[in-house]
Amino acid sequence: MANLLGGTAGVVVTWPKVVDYSRIEGALQLVGFTDYQIDRNVIGDTTEANINVHVPMRLITAEGVPDMDAVSVLRSLADAIEDIDDAG
Repeated sequence: MANLLGGTAGVVVTWPKVVDYSRIEGALQLVGFTDYQIDRNVIGDTTEANINVHVPMRLITAEGVPDMDAVSVLRSLADAIEDIDDAG
């Protein structure tokens, strides 16, 4: 199984439309993410978002930060991006 070491994954996405911060956040929450950072920039009619998802704080213990399953995390990120794309 492929893991994301350090428990974080990030993507930079550009949409040829204005996407509200709350729309990005809602899409992430819809697929189950609870810990994330969104850096969003709008230039004209284009939105660029740097989206980072993290291991939920409640899962970090004295033993360290657990790895995240790469396939399921990336699939969930893709689902969130697709949800925003489908919104038109």
